[in-house]
Amino acid sequence: MEIDELLERRRKYRIRVLLSILIPIILFVGIVLIFKVRTVEIEGSTFYKDSQVQEMIFTNAFEKNMLGFWLENQFLGHKDLPFVREYKITYSLPSKVHIKLYEKSIIAGAQYMNEFIYFDKEGMVLESTDKKRDDIPLFEIENIKNFSLYQTIDMGDKDLLEQILKISNLMEHYHLPVERIIINESNDAYLYAGKIQINLGSGDRYDDAMAALETVLPTALENNLEGEFDLTTYQIGDNIILKKSS
Repeated sequence: MEIDELLERRRKYRIRVLLSILIPIILFVGIVLIFKVRTVEIEGSTFYKDSQVQEMIFTNAFEKNMLGFWLENQFLGHKDLPFVREYKITYSLPSKVHIKLYEKSIIAGAQYMNEFIYFDKEGMVLESTDKKRDDIPLFEIENIKNFSLYQTIDMGDKDLLEQILKISNLMEHYHLPVERIIINESNDAYLYAGKIQINLGSGDRYDDAMAALETVLPTALENNLEGEFDLTTYQIGDNIILKKSS
């Protein structure tokens, strides 16, 4: 009787040990199979194809599981995508993920050799292409030394870069329909919209002059006017006079 009880105890012990091993394995396999990411929806991507964005975000087997992906983003934060300000993730159990991208905005561009370089408000290059974009104002300058995608443009002149970014951000802020910008060797800035030239002069104190253009310039373009606005000495309250071309 004692031997039978001992054998029974050993049998139960072995079963418990086996179950303690099998149950976690079964649970793990179940989680892997049930919560495997099968559908990924990407919204708001213009720089890359959806499949390319997916490859940037899901880089290993752990992230291709809903639970693993949630844990990583919950405790480690989102991956850094240099062309994106932020992105939001929505989970639909058991296997669907929706990712909405909020990309950085291109505010201006410049031509470098045969390439058109487009950058954001901080001077980071977001796009390099051989095709000119008609909806983005273009700087005509010869000071670009080098550039790399998702890096700040190398102008070889910090003050010139700050001047370009200042003008670019103000044009975007005041929604000025400028087509191209020339900065000459003296760092004088000239803006061109339709048949109108705007002389801003040099330096970085463009805020008041650009604010004044917000209503004046669109009106002049609507009336198909041509000439020059000289804002090199503009101060708040000054009248803006369009000097007609001779």
